[in-house]
Amino acid sequence: MQLNQTLLRLAERNGLSLREFRDALERDGYDFAKFREEIREEIMISEIRRRRVENQVRITQRDVDRYLSTTEGRGAERHRYRIGHILIAVPDGASSEEIAQAHARARQVLDEIRAGADFATMAVTHSDGQQALEGGDLGWRQASDLPTVFGEAVPRLEVGELTEPIRS
Repeated sequence: MQLNQTLLRLAERNGLSLREFRDALERDGYDFAKFREEIREEIMISEIRRRRVENQVRITQRDVDRYLSTTEGRGAERHRYRIGHILIAVPDGASSEEIAQAHARARQVLDEIRAGADFATMAVTHSDGQQALEGGDLGWRQASDLPTVFGEAVPRLEVGELTEPIRS
């Protein structure tokens, strides 16, 4: 029964009836009986894997508590963040001296913003990023849409708070 349903779903995904699907396979040089057997074996293997994993996976209350204490578990997906950044670029294969200079430049920019300089103005002046002329504004994002490099830092910030320089 599961095999027939799977074959029917495959046919429907291709916009065909089961008979048309069979004919198309045979026109393409596939033996339908062999194809059907391969699908049956895949279903069996999948079911065996599912059962083996299901029997081995144990989720404890501690695991649930740990997950719920993470940003994802606390429902970060319901939150949207408006983020901006100032990119201080370093060339590929930069020397340790060039990296140190870029870090020092990033620290200087951060210190100026913390001292009251306007973020957007500093982005226009100092950022090498594509959004520099928009004041470094990356717009509103859900946690799942944050650039990977910001994924850990942003959900921990309060509104208006800045991170330390992040190296990527």
